[in-house]
Amino acid sequence: MKDMWRVGLVRAPLEALLAPGALARHEVQWIPDPGPLRFLADPIGVWRDGRLYVFAEIYDYRDRVGAIEVLTFDADLTLLNRRPALKEAWHLSYPFIIETDGETYMLPEAHKSGRLTLYRAEAFPTRWVPAAVLDLDQVAIDATPIFHEGRWWLFYTPATTKADKVSALHVAWADRLTGPWTPHAGNPVRYDPSSSRPGGRRSWSTARSCCRSRTAGAPMAGRSAPCASPP
Repeated sequence: MKDMWRVGLVRAPLEALLAPGALARHEVQWIPDPGPLRFLADPIGVWRDGRLYVFAEIYDYRDRVGAIEVLTFDADLTLLNRRPALKEAWHLSYPFIIETDGETYMLPEAHKSGRLTLYRAEAFPTRWVPAAVLDLDQVAIDATPIFHEGRWWLFYTPATTKADKVSALHVAWADRLTGPWTPHAGNPVRYDPSSSRPGGRRSWSTARSCCRSRTAGAPMAGRSAPCASPP
């Protein structure tokens, strides 16, 4: 049996969905199926000029190389279009979007390339160029940055063993998003298959062993995930 995912939008902030059973009380607006043997996954949304741009992994079992697609919605969450955003020779997923210092960056998961590359939007939302390679103690999976008290922190799991990919939480810090990055001396700072693999903005310790869904914080979109109203 193949792993098939579905992406949907929920008109609610993340906090409203954290209680057990809360998601069942909200209507899910499902994004149209991309076609046979294909699925969307790892979504993240950005509101800009009254439109919601949802970046997600598009995966096709016929070539088995994920790429990043962007879906554009109006303020009423009507799908306007879907377009390719980023494609490389290697698998891409988890397109984490960061807006800082007047620039928009994407940090996709790309451990099969052997490195973690930060991209900058040259022409948002469909043209991205490499901005920096983040040098860490391990090749990172699902790297999730946050800015806290004047410093950038990066949470990720290492692409080492099958167990570490879902259990070993590593952390690094930097004064600038582009680096240089300093790995935490205590890595891995957590080792737990139920709460270590990053899962999106405000949910970087989402459990993955007990469920097959991922949520993302407002203004985000995700698998059965919240989607805040336009700012």
